[in-house]
Amino acid sequence: MSQLNAHSDGKIRAEKYQRREPQTELHWIQSLQGKYPREKGKFYQIFAPYASIISVGSERPQNLIRMNLNNRQPYHLSTELARARLRVHIGKQLRIDELIIEGLLWPVKCIVKLALSADWFFKADYYLTEPDFYIAHILTRASARTFRAVMFKLAKTLRFNRAKAESFYEKVSRAFDEKRALPLLLACKHGFTLEALKNYKTPLTRDLMKKLCRQRPILVMDYSELDTFEILSYYERVMDYGDIQQATDWLQTLFTRFDLTTLDENSWTVLMTMIHKFREEHHRDLCRDPEKKTLANLLVELLKIFLVVKEREDKLYGCLFAHLYLIEIDNWCWPLKNNQTKERDYLEKLFSCFSQYVLGDMISWSRLPGSTRIKLMRAFRNAAKSVNKHRSKYGPDSIDLGPFVELYDHVMRSMIDDDLEREINSKELRKLLPPETFMDYELKSAERPLERIPVCRLGLLLKHKRPSIWLNWTKYFEVCRNVLSSRSDCEIAWKKSRVAQFLKSIKWYYDLPIRYVEKCSDELLVPGSVEVLSYLVDGPTFQEIVTRHLFENEKPFGRLSQVHPQIFMAIAESMPRVESPVTLSFAIEFFSLCEKRSNMPNAFASLLYRWPMDQVKDNLPRLADSPKPVRMAFVEAALKVMPERCVIALFESAWMDTNDDDLRWKYGKLLIQYFKETRNMSFWKLLETCVRYLNVPRNEVYI
Repeated sequence: MSQLNAHSDGKIRAEKYQRREPQTELHWIQSLQGKYPREKGKFYQIFAPYASIISVGSERPQNLIRMNLNNRQPYHLSTELARARLRVHIGKQLRIDELIIEGLLWPVKCIVKLALSADWFFKADYYLTEPDFYIAHILTRASARTFRAVMFKLAKTLRFNRAKAESFYEKVSRAFDEKRALPLLLACKHGFTLEALKNYKTPLTRDLMKKLCRQRPILVMDYSELDTFEILSYYERVMDYGDIQQATDWLQTLFTRFDLTTLDENSWTVLMTMIHKFREEHHRDLCRDPEKKTLANLLVELLKIFLVVKEREDKLYGCLFAHLYLIEIDNWCWPLKNNQTKERDYLEKLFSCFSQYVLGDMISWSRLPGSTRIKLMRAFRNAAKSVNKHRSKYGPDSIDLGPFVELYDHVMRSMIDDDLEREINSKELRKLLPPETFMDYELKSAERPLERIPVCRLGLLLKHKRPSIWLNWTKYFEVCRNVLSSRSDCEIAWKKSRVAQFLKSIKWYYDLPIRYVEKCSDELLVPGSVEVLSYLVDGPTFQEIVTRHLFENEKPFGRLSQVHPQIFMAIAESMPRVESPVTLSFAIEFFSLCEKRSNMPNAFASLLYRWPMDQVKDNLPRLADSPKPVRMAFVEAALKVMPERCVIALFESAWMDTNDDDLRWKYGKLLIQYFKETRNMSFWKLLETCVRYLNVPRNEVYI
């Protein structure tokens, strides 16, 4: 490892890595000229061998350009990912179709995002923007993540060509399934959209329904034809208040299909009765149980709308605040749109409640546990987002910031005095407050000793105290590793997000990430090393380091999973985080040799979501020799992620590859559960076919 020296001028110089041949994405970044991100980012603008190509006009020699791109292998392009990034960048600038398509078929998010930014390629009048071409050359080969991104991209570009958008929707629905084509409805005519929604059997996601209703408010009325009061009264009688999933689904449907601001007094009486029954059923654990958190947030949204729309007295806002505080809800944002007076009153009363709690006698701020203060200030930050939206819409003088600034000043002093880490220093709060208010506390905070600098200051120090980070890089490394190795709770999860930002940022700083990677590689069995490694390297490098280290030990790979179960759990949890995903063959082999596989379905779902479909099919034969839990997890992940046609082909292949009745019975259960969720008749036919081959009574299958 190279040695860093601190010179009298305060600059840090490296004795190594000046011209090291880059073998990985990280080494490629380090090989670019410059020490800092801005200097390295100039690579695309000043790279000499391609300067003449980028400057060529519209009448460019296409064949010569493609030949140069394929044949030139300069030093800075010696990694596959680096070449792909530059190829897509040049394809975007010079409008080369095949380079954009090549970028869309990559499993790496940054490459796909760059390809999607080529707006000219997705325009309605472009000669390749035809459903048959997209289905044959892009959608059948792209990953599930890219498929979804392309659908939303087309929904934007086809808004002024409704006929082509409807043609895309129909052909994509037939080629894959309706669920994959739903985003295209944002670009279709109103009548076509309404008819498609009536024929679609599965409930829409809340986000998509919100976008549709925001775009076409009349859709809310067309989509629900029954009397609102009758619907609410019926559900109030038949609702199973102990069934969290049923209640959550119903409330989400209520929010997406009804304009709650127009409800009459009788309807609100029914809703308040339902909220009371929910609280009686679940009492104080409504938000302490993670499975109930979504339900609690939906109930709070109802309370906020009730208070705002019905203009209740001020003391009810205090009751709402106390209720949210006691059950640890952090969603305080304004629930309604386009009503300046009510929005201003709501926010001012809400900040007044904050001040009474934090500055007044209702609670003792200094005696609150650190985790409680974090939750409360996260809520304060979310409320600040609502204030910023209000000010950007109605002007900077539309709301009084006096209570807000007073509360922020008090909290910041408490934070610095007690050395607590806070989310209070967010961009939203910086927009609201005068620069001197924020900088005063930042300067005081930055003067602390290294050991007392909180995690939330890492990014700030990376910009303003670079020599300190380079000289004390081992201490910062230990901070990151200790935080990432901790088990998750509210406070630790927040710290992990800040450490992740720091690690992703240092990839573009000179030499520092190389040291971190080498340290992780040498101490891979130390808790936290695998997590740090996953943020710094690409998939192939992560895979190579893990495999080399584990196989070089004297004990067999499978035996190591028993001796170091926490390390294997960390590897499984880190797989979805690696920017360029590990190969499916590695994941299958890894989980086949592990003893504990609790995170296996999530890992497979992440990989299937990112890998192109044609590469997924190439790895299917490897499943035949893997253990039953691995095959089950793979099929379960495929049902969640892959398009209908691909799922059916995968399911048929997995079914025919085994004669084990127990495994086939588990496959059948998965298929039944999936059919209940989707109501897709294609899966019903597949299920009927599979049942004929099961050696169990027919009536037991459908219980």
